[in-house]
Amino acid sequence: MNPDSIQISAVIPTFERASLLHRAVRSVLAQTHRNLRVIVCDNASSDRTQEVVQEIMAHDCRVEYHRHERNIGALANFQHAFASPRSPWFSFLSDDDLLLPDFYARAAAALAAEPGARAYMSQCYTCTLSTGRARLRPRKLWSSGLHAAGLAAPKMLREHFTWTSCVFATDLRQQLGELDPVHVVDLLWLTRVAATVPFIVDLVPGAIFVEHGGNVSSNTGLDAQLRSLDAAIRMCDNADPGTVPVDDLRAAVRELFEGVGRNAVRTATITGNSQLASQAGSFLERVGAPAPRQLAQAKLVAKGGLSSRVGMLVMGLKARVRAISRSLRARESIESLLARHANPATVAWITQPLSTLPLTTGTHP
Repeated sequence: MNPDSIQISAVIPTFERASLLHRAVRSVLAQTHRNLRVIVCDNASSDRTQEVVQEIMAHDCRVEYHRHERNIGALANFQHAFASPRSPWFSFLSDDDLLLPDFYARAAAALAAEPGARAYMSQCYTCTLSTGRARLRPRKLWSSGLHAAGLAAPKMLREHFTWTSCVFATDLRQQLGELDPVHVVDLLWLTRVAATVPFIVDLVPGAIFVEHGGNVSSNTGLDAQLRSLDAAIRMCDNADPGTVPVDDLRAAVRELFEGVGRNAVRTATITGNSQLASQAGSFLERVGAPAPRQLAQAKLVAKGGLSSRVGMLVMGLKARVRAISRSLRARESIESLLARHANPATVAWITQPLSTLPLTTGTHP
């Protein structure tokens, strides 16, 4: 198969982020692989989103725009975007994230070389705006190459990819069904893919995920986590025991959500929040393998047995240590990460500030 014949659609759900959306779209149009589409799904934005996309569409026919008449909610808009591509391959891109220029070219070459693969997964930078810190994940457990369906599903929960730097076969929508309407929708989708079809791992950075308080996945309250736990348990129940090590998959689910429960206990202890402590204790019991020390600690806090004043002092000291540590590290930016993988002209074209329309038009340098 000729890699150039592989068409990939980037689906971009968006809401009220015109100033960031144009950067995300341009990062797709700047791909060295040219056989692509961009599908923007606008959740009834009231800012300049429509104007910005139409300006880009006027100069590149590969961009499509769909706008809802009313706000249908973030997850529903993701579902709509998920159902939109008509090309054989697609990728998810949030409106504040970016693709690196060679991402689709590497994906197309890998998929052409392995016709049986139904997904391509590469590394992703996670750039935390508040700290200027960038992390590359995954960093462990995985090796480059073709991975068989099923066996790697538990590993995906323990050291997952970011779907921003993945390409999926469009027919997986019919095979796997809709996305789970929970805040770890990306993690569960990646695990279901790994449990069901062969996929390619390429340990090279493919995208930049921008981490901030406005991410859909940042809704990490225990109520949201409980819904995610229930969805993960259903995923285990539906896994094929003929190909998936289901017991290990269930163990990975317990490990993941035990960590969530322990973090909640730690927060409750530091702040003296008895309500959170009670919820964390119940959550750990629901996970099915509660850590005894954390569970006992949660019950003690819930009964008012630990001083919130001491906890607040500890929290303040830890925050100060973290601030000093951050100040000693070199800060990363979107531009500096892009510059590792693109020439200066392409970086400037992708990150051009949205101040006045019309934007600089034409194809990227």
